[in-house]
Amino acid sequence: MAVRLIPAVHLGDGVFLVAPPPPSSPVGPLSELPEGLRSDALWGVNTARQEQKLLGWLQERAPPGACYLKCLQLLKALRDLGARGLDPRAATQWGRILSSYVLKTVLLAVLLCERAPEQGWDEAHLGKRMEQLVRFLRDCLLGRQTLFHCVLGLGGAAAEVGPLPKVLREAAPVDLLAAFDRQARELVAARLLSTWRRLPQLLRAYGGPRYLARCSPPRSQRPQHTQGFPKDEP
Repeated sequence: MAVRLIPAVHLGDGVFLVAPPPPSSPVGPLSELPEGLRSDALWGVNTARQEQKLLGWLQERAPPGACYLKCLQLLKALRDLGARGLDPRAATQWGRILSSYVLKTVLLAVLLCERAPEQGWDEAHLGKRMEQLVRFLRDCLLGRQTLFHCVLGLGGAAAEVGPLPKVLREAAPVDLLAAFDRQARELVAARLLSTWRRLPQLLRAYGGPRYLARCSPPRSQRPQHTQGFPKDEP
């Protein structure tokens, strides 16, 4: 069994600086950073402990049957379905931009923006909440809104997650999508919305995430791989 060691530096209060994974293959342009820095060479900040506390804090206030987790599962299914038919390079870029961490942050951002996040998240409102999450994510991809890290910076949820190192607590807010090229984000936003509009048909055809992992699409519906993102997305 192979074991990959990831260098990390403890900053205090359960927060770590984590080295980026080695690049596997080019996945398209990344946006430029000041002083010629490459975003794929920067170490990331791991706040998993604080984020778990934040999720626990929200779940404690959630009514029985709240659809938080189901919404997150559907967002991931939406991402997996949207990757079908893309060539390997585009599919890799799609998965990097719509990472599980980004999708989780979308859910947390929407919940934290509401004055009473425990209301209106029962099963009866699942469709409405999914629409809200998809629209918010699309707007973040298009630059109409900003997807900030839910813990770091002055706007983070520090009061709910406990102590953070001062340098992170007082840091500038972190945009999770800033490293990605604008054109790539626009293409992902268009395909995301297109996939969302067709989600019921796609789920009936392919099933949920577990089904996607082990089955190929029916031969009659099997899409041809296209170079890059399709040009006819809305």
